[in-house]
This record gives sequence, structure tokens and C-alpha cells, in this order.
Amino acid sequence: MHKLILRFKPFFKVFFWIWLIFILVMSSVPKLPDLKLKLDESVIRLDYAIHFVEYFLLVSFFLLWRIKTGMNPTIMIILLTLLIGMATGFADEFHQKIITGRTYNPIDMLSNFLGALTGVVTITLYLKIISHKIHSS
Repeated sequence: MHKLILRFKPFFKVFFWIWLIFILVMSSVPKLPDLKLKLDESVIRLDYAIHFVEYFLLVSFFLLWRIKTGMNPTIMIILLTLLIGMATGFADEFHQKIITGRTYNPIDMLSNFLGALTGVVTITLYLKIISHKIHSS
């Protein structure tokens, strides 16, 4: 599996940049429709899940792009990835304050942060498992 990740490393760089641009473009659209799931008498807002997935993927692409051949991410790369994800999520929400028809939503920002944190933890653990398998073989 590590050879596959290394083979796709240049693509993860491209995916990261395309995904980042996608996030910035979508957050600049003046008015997006509210995505809600209605279940009987309750309503579930899907935009929180979308924010979570957006930032999960953003940091995943970044971390997979920046990983070294040993598959064991350094603490510096982990912290940098987390910082990039959270800073982008923070800037994205404040950027929406200046877009007509968009608003700042602290729950969206929380979803961004949780997506980034979950992505970093998930990919880091996955890479550490792969690294352990490489070094124990």
C-alpha cells in the first residue's frame, strides 16, 4: 500500500490545490441553497457534515502529499497540516462575512476544525500503521 501512496503523491499535491480552490470558490458564491434533511418533525442541516468532509479531505490530501518515503509523518508535518486546515477553516468563515448572502457561522467553523482534526488523526494513524508494517517486514 505504501508504494501506491508514494506513486500517487504528485496527484495528492494537485488534489490539495484543486480542493483548496474549490473550497474558496464555493465559499465565495453569494447564496447557496440550504441543504436540510427533514425527518418527521426534525430537520438536520447537512451543511455541517459538508464542512466536516471538506476539511477532512483538505488535510488528508495535504498530509498524503507531504509524507516522506518512510510513511511515518513527523510531528512538524502533523502540526503544519493541522495549522493549515484550521487556518483555512478560520479564514473561510470570516471571508464569508464580506460575501453578500453569506454569513459567519461558528458551528460551520467548528465543523471545519473537527474535520481537519479528524483527517489529521485518521491519516496519521493510517500512515503509522503502514510505517510499522514496512519497518517490521
